[in-house]
Amino acid sequence: AVRKDPVIFTNARFAGQSYNFYTTTLQLTQPVLVFGLFAGADVIDKNRELTKLDLEIAERDTSVEVIRAFYQVLLNERTLETLRAVEKIQKEAVATTQRRQSIGRGQLIDLLQAKTQLALIQPKIEQAESSLMVSAQQLATILGREEPETLSVRGRLIQPEDSKVAQYFEGQASRLPEFEQVLVREQQLESQRDVVLGGYLPSLQLTGSLSRNSFRRVDMLSSSADAYNGTLTLNIPLFNGLGSIHD
Repeated sequence: AVRKDPVIFTNARFAGQSYNFYTTTLQLTQPVLVFGLFAGADVIDKNRELTKLDLEIAERDTSVEVIRAFYQVLLNERTLETLRAVEKIQKEAVATTQRRQSIGRGQLIDLLQAKTQLALIQPKIEQAESSLMVSAQQLATILGREEPETLSVRGRLIQPEDSKVAQYFEGQASRLPEFEQVLVREQQLESQRDVVLGGYLPSLQLTGSLSRNSFRRVDMLSSSADAYNGTLTLNIPLFNGLGSIHD
């Protein structure tokens, strides 16, 4: 920078002539006491905890949906197999009734009843086939397989013993992630409150600067041109303190 002091000053540099002035400054600022500083970090930690709980809830709900859809497929498959077995028996009954009626050992009303029972089973089979297709599609969608060409499941519909179920859960601490979410959000709310109110409370700040000033460029490399200072500043909000009540 080029400077020039007024000649009316008794201490004018270079007799009031223009001169070069070189300066470089390094300034560091460090908060010493700021209310709500650690509360802000706690808010971030609570967000991380909430994200983990959301993931845990999503994994649990997805697992339940997969299990429910899986056993629904098995149930619909079992229902279809049972109806087809009943249809086979009804067809055999119709054939037997026809033979008995043809040799005069059966009545026509028995044959009509057997055919009626066979006709009533067919809509149930079609409904069971449709239910099996729908449940299989639901399972494939949950597993991320859209419009699969084939989908096979392997399992058995066996009711577990109550004693084994109780033994499995014995000694395990029960927990509900949704309840933990409420507690974490409550703690996060308190931390956010501290962050907001921190702006209305006094703060202490340390500022330090290191500079080199010289009239010649070559002197900028000399340590004799060093200058430093440190400042400890206390900020006390006086007029906006009542705003904390509204916030």
